[in-house]
Amino acid sequence: MRRFFLTTIFALLFLSIFPLRLFAADSCKISGYVKPDFANIVGVATILNSDIKVEISGTDYSAKTNNRGYFEITNVPKNESGYTLKFSKPGYLSRSIVTDSIIGDYELNEENHVVELWAGDVPKNGVSDGAINIGDIIKLSTSFNSTFGDSRYVEYCDFDLDKAINMNDVIIIAKHFNAITNVYPKFYIIPRPTPFPVGKVEAENMALNGYTVDKTSSVNCIKLKDTVSIGTCSYVFNGDIGFYDVNIRYLDEDNGQSKMGLYIHNESSNDYMWKLDSDDNTWKIKTIKNVLIQKGDTITVQGNRNKLEGNKIDYIETVLTSVPTATPTSTKLTIYGVVTVNDIEGHWYVLDTGGATYCLNNFLPVDEMKNLVHNYIQVTGYADLYSIHICPGIPFEVLSYHIIDLSTLTPNPTPTSTATLTPTPTPTPTSIQTPAPTATSVPVKSIIYGTVTESNLDGNWYIIRCYGITYELSNFLPPEDMKKLVGKNIEVTGYAHPDGIHLGPGIPFEVLSYRIITPTPTPLYPPVPMVSAQ
Repeated sequence: MRRFFLTTIFALLFLSIFPLRLFAADSCKISGYVKPDFANIVGVATILNSDIKVEISGTDYSAKTNNRGYFEITNVPKNESGYTLKFSKPGYLSRSIVTDSIIGDYELNEENHVVELWAGDVPKNGVSDGAINIGDIIKLSTSFNSTFGDSRYVEYCDFDLDKAINMNDVIIIAKHFNAITNVYPKFYIIPRPTPFPVGKVEAENMALNGYTVDKTSSVNCIKLKDTVSIGTCSYVFNGDIGFYDVNIRYLDEDNGQSKMGLYIHNESSNDYMWKLDSDDNTWKIKTIKNVLIQKGDTITVQGNRNKLEGNKIDYIETVLTSVPTATPTSTKLTIYGVVTVNDIEGHWYVLDTGGATYCLNNFLPVDEMKNLVHNYIQVTGYADLYSIHICPGIPFEVLSYHIIDLSTLTPNPTPTSTATLTPTPTPTPTSIQTPAPTATSVPVKSIIYGTVTESNLDGNWYIIRCYGITYELSNFLPPEDMKKLVGKNIEVTGYAHPDGIHLGPGIPFEVLSYRIITPTPTPLYPPVPMVSAQ
């Protein structure tokens, strides 16, 4: 009897806990932004954005917006068919939007892509009729010219919340006169890819655009929606930069000969495209080798329907094959020069060393930085030779500095330099107008990689871009061989010369050796625009 009692208690405790865990695992959050289409009135915008009701049709799940128009509905059961969200507020025309599959936390939109509501559907006896029409004008007219505190004043007729019902409110209601709920423009749901690490990513967990979740022969997968002929699935790559083999598992059906393609950060090539023409109803794996992928790149597979084929996808897998050499780090060095101010391209403090111009970070308060102008100083820090910048010179992060008194210098002094790769300066100034010779950085041997292009705007140059930086290659091959490299993806080893005087469209790069990397990416066309949902 005691054993039965204890077993029963244990079972009840287990059942009371287990469903909660199961519910939590099978539930998610729906969030987004919704605002009135005129919610930019100074002083009342936060009130206009607040208390808009968002509910999931056919359920008890709902929430209200905060003063930014943001809402969250939590503990929502997952639903591969999606939900219909209804947006409403007294005095506004209600609106409904159908979501994509809800298989995890779902963000409908971002703050710069809000769902808009139209004002003017005034409740009659507490009920809105789903239209902005003459009945709403009549209702508003009964309160016209009333102010806050009057018996005729009705708050939900005061659309601009200026505490008076006047012509401003009439103009707002007239903006969408004769509109009904189903004439709202289609709201474009923008899928936002989720970051995933290296390895296998199931297609049903990706951002789907024109695709829907499916199950075929016990395989969870995705397929094109019946109403579309083209779609994409995508996710953000969260692994390290490298060359990867990309495996795509797909179903080749016998009721069409569709096409598929792989995109890395919206770029593709003929090597990344293939046709589903086996027509044997079997799952296959398409492997695209040696694809250069960086952290943050969006990996996308696009399907183009032919006849009734569904372009079904099971997963995308990335397998590391090799790691390229990283971009060289900034060089630590000590430089000398007179501090000046550049106001032509912005307010910058500049150090002209005689051989190169450095743009100093504001390492002191504003007033103290101004006091340094026209002083001859020594600074130690890092020169950022490899990032994109708009300042007049090479960005220089100052770690330490001191002002040099030119009157106390003796001929050929030897200031201490902290740069292991920088020659020791030997300034011999006689006045502030004749500053001493200065140290410049020694080129760092590095490896860069990218696609070779030809620039004829500033002359005939061969350039590549690596990490967003343009490098001008030395003509390390005869002219006819250099031309053959155009469009190819190459890795080059050599020296960058950011301090040198040059006329080319990038940082001069002296090539010591090179190799061609395959495949060679050539942009074709971007993935299809986002699928709309009403």
